[in-house]
Amino acid sequence: EIASCLVGSEMCIRDRSKALFSLGSRLGSQGTTLEEIVSVYEGLNSALIVTGRSAQEAASANYQLSQALGSGKLTGDELRTIVETLPELLNEIAKQAGKTSKEIRQMAKDGELTTDVIIKATKALGEKYADAVKNSITVNQRFGNSIQGVSEKIGKSLLPVVDPLQEALIKLLNACLLYTSPSPRDKRQS
Repeated sequence: EIASCLVGSEMCIRDRSKALFSLGSRLGSQGTTLEEIVSVYEGLNSALIVTGRSAQEAASANYQLSQALGSGKLTGDELRTIVETLPELLNEIAKQAGKTSKEIRQMAKDGELTTDVIIKATKALGEKYADAVKNSITVNQRFGNSIQGVSEKIGKSLLPVVDPLQEALIKLLNACLLYTSPSPRDKRQS
């Protein structure tokens, strides 16, 4: 289950792994099952993908939701922040709880919006958007995410070697600029 949800979203695999691990570490300690953790992750990300959110917005929403769920409830400020990125979540929470959006906001403000309702809502979002997600992720997006992940890995491992080379290149370029700049005497002659 975990491997399949790490494939094919807007975020690179490093970000997806971090998001899933973060959810798992927060929800798992509350007795949430692996299936529920994966459904929260997949549901949230399905909605983010289908609604065209960027990889950065997706990572931010995942982080905010996992922080909120770690406490066992979603507060008013947390809900507002997440809903700014994904208003569809508020609508689905309201639907799952049999309440209006206004009532859900008040429940969150009062600290009454529990993890159970959020899990049901994100699972429903995942089911609602499953087919659309399959159709919306292009080969180019998956390729780009893979390249990004590889680039980050290579970049981190080569950083100790590349930094000194970049410094030397900067010095060389500055020297070239210094020696190729027209002198004041050359400017007067033109």
